[in-house]
Amino acid sequence: MNRRGPVVVAVAFAVAALIAIFFFVLPKKSAVSKARAELAATQSKEQSLQLQLARLEEAKQEAPQTQQALNGLKVKIPPSADIPGLIRIIADVADETAMNLAQLSPGAATVDGSGKFAVIPLALNVEGDYFSLQQFLIKLESLPRAMKVTSMQISTGTPPFELSVALNVEVYTTDTDVSAPAG
Repeated sequence: MNRRGPVVVAVAFAVAALIAIFFFVLPKKSAVSKARAELAATQSKEQSLQLQLARLEEAKQEAPQTQQALNGLKVKIPPSADIPGLIRIIADVADETAMNLAQLSPGAATVDGSGKFAVIPLALNVEGDYFSLQQFLIKLESLPRAMKVTSMQISTGTPPFELSVALNVEVYTTDTDVSAPAG
């Protein structure tokens, strides 16, 4: 029996070692690999958040310029239609450029496809010489309100060298509840 004793002890130690490996080492190894996967995911998320933070810091630095651009846009595309003010601006431009404002008719406003702003059509007729017309169009283009000339018809006027111009213009507002102007 003396020979079996060391073999039985060796087998018992081997079994105990296998049990320890299965119950203690392998679960810990699995937990370590799971923790490594979580660490990798967390590091990836941290990199994403660092990139987002950098973009936000950049936006914060650009905020004054962005706000200034938005304020300029509010002037160009105001929050109200202000048809009387618009008529006054165009009449002043006609006076400054020696053009005779024969007619100015605002149409019914329509909301654009995005639903974010309304388009107010204007039909206007002006009369004057070529150079006055040129100045009128330049000043019309540089008005504080955003306008877009959609069509222009030029014909000769009554006195020589006089031109009669019919313009269709679009003016914009962020007031999407505008109604047709009172006639």
